[in-house]
Amino acid sequence: MMSFERIIDLIVEKASVSREEVLKLVKRKKEEMGGLVTDEGAALLVAIDLGVEVQRNEEEKVFIGELSDEMDVVPIVEGRVKSFLGIKRFEREGGGVGVMATIVIVDRTGEAKLVLWGEHSKIVEKGQLRKGDVVRVVKGYVKRGIFGDLELHVGKLGRVIINPPDAKLEDFPEVVEEVFPLSKLEPGMPDVTVEGEVVEVGPASIFERPNGSKGRMATARITDGTMSVRVVFWDEQSSRGAQLRVGDKVRLVSGYTREGMRGGVEVHMGRAGRIEVISRSEKSSMETYTPLSQLHPGMSSVNVLARVTAKTPVRTFTRPQDGKIGAVADLYLTDGTGWVRISLWDRHVNLLSKVNIGDLLRVKNAYTREDTFGLNLNAGRRATIDVNPPDVPKNTIPPVEECKVKLEDIKPYMANISLDVVVKHVGEAREFQRQDGTTSKMVTLLVEDETGEAPAVAWGEAAVKLENVPPKAKINIKGCYTRINAKGETEIHIGEGATIKIEK
Repeated sequence: MMSFERIIDLIVEKASVSREEVLKLVKRKKEEMGGLVTDEGAALLVAIDLGVEVQRNEEEKVFIGELSDEMDVVPIVEGRVKSFLGIKRFEREGGGVGVMATIVIVDRTGEAKLVLWGEHSKIVEKGQLRKGDVVRVVKGYVKRGIFGDLELHVGKLGRVIINPPDAKLEDFPEVVEEVFPLSKLEPGMPDVTVEGEVVEVGPASIFERPNGSKGRMATARITDGTMSVRVVFWDEQSSRGAQLRVGDKVRLVSGYTREGMRGGVEVHMGRAGRIEVISRSEKSSMETYTPLSQLHPGMSSVNVLARVTAKTPVRTFTRPQDGKIGAVADLYLTDGTGWVRISLWDRHVNLLSKVNIGDLLRVKNAYTREDTFGLNLNAGRRATIDVNPPDVPKNTIPPVEECKVKLEDIKPYMANISLDVVVKHVGEAREFQRQDGTTSKMVTLLVEDETGEAPAVAWGEAAVKLENVPPKAKINIKGCYTRINAKGETEIHIGEGATIKIEK
């Protein structure tokens, strides 16, 4: 780039303005730009304002495709920011903490990683650099990365200029945002753009970092029809995130992904991110209930609409962390796409007396995890449960009907089935410990009917009822389900919510 003094001289010469007046204009321009331009950049902007054409030495410029690891110092490289690959802190060998930020830049000849060291990394950390900006790197140097690709580095001797006014924009292809479906996200993605509808918004909160400084965060949940994900907004982004409304359609640009506390994937929005509200809505128009067939471990803020097929007695337990007594009970739910066991914790167990088989439940803000019995939906402190909500049409979820099957027709992962079978063999009952700390019992059986035989497992109260049943006893079971056992066989599971009648 032409030197600051040379630019000033050209302005004085061609615009017939005093040097003192030009310097005042440059100072004012820097103030207008909030200190985001160098003296040379501000002088160039003043020249443009005054109609003075300033030519820089094109021979100094190196295109990305011309970079070589033999270049100790690269005079000038320009590129458009394509993506952000993250900020990294590390301990220096001589002590102290270093910081680096890595981005990808592109011009008409190719693309390369740009590594910003020390103070230069702040333009990423403070959100001064955005995707699509053009950067001019002065006095960078070239190194090979760990995969052998060429990287451009900027250290103490280099400079970075954002959106230089004399850059030739035709040298840089436009950056096209790739919008990722939420179902395609994985933990560890450094730069993602997603779109979705806001289905939940949490307030901003303040927390203390390990170094004693204060930070801010807010959370939300968005869905795009393929699934829903939790979004975490950090620091400056938290106030904007907390202002979102349920029903807003948003685009989140330059976020990154992390694994959630309960598994799954989250989108995080840091300083380099951008929140765009595509449209505002007073009320969400998108279906926000997750089909039971799409549930998996590690989900949070889950909303489901399903019917009750069975319920279990209340169990009490002692919490190990504070010694207090807790309570839990289970319901079995189906929505026509699949089924799930939901655990009602503490205050939610009072719901048992109000719920009947076949009732429609609307559950909001539940979470999923895997336990001894497989996938489990949990209604904790944040959850709300409505029984037969009047604003939901009754035919939204099909009614619960008895599904009576023969053993030759059972398949893996059937739910809410009824069987008339004869006990062929009962194994030895054994105890096990649930995740809530309580002790329960299980027993294995072999049952048969006129079409075949199948292994079965009874749990909890069902195990107590069946552990001493004699061979050849006829039993009717309602509300059981099937799984695949370790031998690859279809196995009948008789849970605490099942109804068992033993023929005398």
